[in-house]
Amino acid sequence: MTAQHVLPGITMRVMRDPASGEQRDALARDWARFFSAFSPGGLPWVMLPNVEEDCPALAQSLGVNALLLSGGDDLGVTPERDRTEQALLAWAAARHLPVIGICRGMQMLQHFFGGGLVRLAVERHVRARHPIIGRGPQAASETREVNSYHQWGLFPEHLPPQLESLALCAADNSVEALRARNLPWLGLMWHPEREVEAHPADLELFRRHWGLVP
Repeated sequence: MTAQHVLPGITMRVMRDPASGEQRDALARDWARFFSAFSPGGLPWVMLPNVEEDCPALAQSLGVNALLLSGGDDLGVTPERDRTEQALLAWAAARHLPVIGICRGMQMLQHFFGGGLVRLAVERHVRARHPIIGRGPQAASETREVNSYHQWGLFPEHLPPQLESLALCAADNSVEALRARNLPWLGLMWHPEREVEAHPADLELFRRHWGLVP
């Protein structure tokens, strides 16, 4: 793929307006800033609403050919989002489309293949920073620090056969990055979009995963 031919669709969290009680889909503005640094001139992308089983057809009609499962909402809290992302992953798997899952998005990849999650130490993983150790060619080859905003995670022994770890938390060996063995799917537990400036290693991960480098 080239930058002109990649059109990622980004999933959104579910929020309830306190004044009206209406449920709305939302996406952090950080993603617009991240994608503006992603490539010269930025990268076009579209937001995908939580319309459940109808979302793959919508994505297809918009020309989406890559997925980004964003963070927010623990699994099971917003069933409409869970069903939307499950449907999108089944659609992406059938077409061998590249997928990147961020935080909750990585947890959804684990869930899609039947793997479970465990609760992690709050002081280490909720609104914290910690070093990770890369274990594969798509992860950072050296130890570096990442942000952390999750209370649920997994350890290597929890991975289903379809997934393998790429990076671990240096403090407790929980999985910080993973990939699918037979699909172009990548998961990261940290939030690259929340850094003040996009980390070069994160930009490189996205570029390589979506085939934007020669």
